[in-house]
Amino acid sequence: MNIIKTDQNNDIIFTELYCEISEFMNTFSSIFNKHLIGASRQRPFCRMSVCEIMTILIGFQIIGGQNFKSYYKDTVVQFHRPEFPSIVSYNRFVELSQIVIIPMMMFLKFRMDMSLNTTIYVIDSTPLKVCINLRISRHKVFKNLANRGKTSTGWFFGFKLHLVINHLGELMAVNITAGNTDDRKLVHELVKNLKGKLVGDKGYIANKLWKNLLSRDLNL
Repeated sequence: MNIIKTDQNNDIIFTELYCEISEFMNTFSSIFNKHLIGASRQRPFCRMSVCEIMTILIGFQIIGGQNFKSYYKDTVVQFHRPEFPSIVSYNRFVELSQIVIIPMMMFLKFRMDMSLNTTIYVIDSTPLKVCINLRISRHKVFKNLANRGKTSTGWFFGFKLHLVINHLGELMAVNITAGNTDDRKLVHELVKNLKGKLVGDKGYIANKLWKNLLSRDLNL
């Protein structure tokens, strides 16, 4: 995916994201502070705010790029310093990104709760590869967590991201499993509160699953 580096739409994306995240954090910051570790309950020193870090991380999913490193260096740092005046180096940003894990999870849940029940939904999964297949035996970071899986494009080692969206593109449910998990195993959990029509690829086709969902007013 090519990045339009000088596109003013990126400015709009970052601005809208920051405003939404900032409003969210102002509402729920008191809850987050109660769960921070340490006597002073302060995050590690950083010139960038939590809202800025979250904006950049989420912006990557919208703007895209060859990878996150090129997106950060070639787009954010090079063209959007006015939006992020306290920008840090790429290596420092990677270190700091872990401090927003809990706020990011809560923001994701908040956005899902705001999604509309439109009665038309799409379910799918995608692999999250943690290494190339030649390095599986030497991989240590996700040892005993990741696993071998297979998609229509071949074998991989890692995890699976399972998603359900409505026909407006809004996220309804999400889950991450080991790479060898059958897509159909997660369906009931992902669509437990949905009714209407559910569209998926042939990997979800199973007569028993179809009957069970139909009994709950969800036609697969």
